[in-house]
Amino acid sequence: MRIVLALVLGLANPAGAQPAANPVEALAQRATAEYEAGNFVKAVELYREAYAVGKVSTILYNIALIYDRKIGDAELAMEFYRQYLATPDADPKASSRAMARLQALKAEQAKAQAAARKAEEERRAAEAKRREDEAKALAASQQREPPRETGSGLATGGWILTGVGVAALGGGVFFGLSASQDADDFKASRSLSEKKSLRDDGEGKALIADILMGAGAAAAITGLVLVAIAPGDDAPAATVGPTPDGAGAAIWIGGRL
Repeated sequence: MRIVLALVLGLANPAGAQPAANPVEALAQRATAEYEAGNFVKAVELYREAYAVGKVSTILYNIALIYDRKIGDAELAMEFYRQYLATPDADPKASSRAMARLQALKAEQAKAQAAARKAEEERRAAEAKRREDEAKALAASQQREPPRETGSGLATGGWILTGVGVAALGGGVFFGLSASQDADDFKASRSLSEKKSLRDDGEGKALIADILMGAGAAAAITGLVLVAIAPGDDAPAATVGPTPDGAGAAIWIGGRL
């Protein structure tokens, strides 16, 4: 849309006319030339300089028109329309146009603000719905999860494994002592066949003792680690100790074997 700027002190000089001697007129002519060349920001700068030199109300109207129709800055356009309407020498027809345009800009601004508020409300509602759906999905997934192993179960397994390890260690000690006894009998024997039998038995028992000692130590250590890392909830009382006949070791859970 092409707009026609209001005349400022008869600035519509014909082509080839001499530049105005009045500094306000000179700045206004330069501003009009920049406007016609499409340099709207520069035109506004020159018009503002002209108004600072001479308080001519028409300049305020021209600035408001450029901000409104060309630059598209509604806030500044309304500000300069208000300034123009407040001047005592404002033209009645231009004032009527300025007032109408000011009211229209206010209505457009209110409409834009209402649309922005509605968009924000819709965004917040969508965000709340998304969070609600996520919470429901999480609750449903937790209900479908199988029950996890409790700390009591982990601790009980650890104590049982420790007991098994201790029992294996006891068995290894037993077979080790038996192999040692066979070695003593081997030295005391005078029969070659008996020596051979004692040697074979002793080597077999020593091998069993080594296996039981290694496996028992590994089981006992693993069991103690499980007990140590188990959550601190109530676990059944457990005791590790020798069997009643003293031949090995066992574990008592809750006071019973």
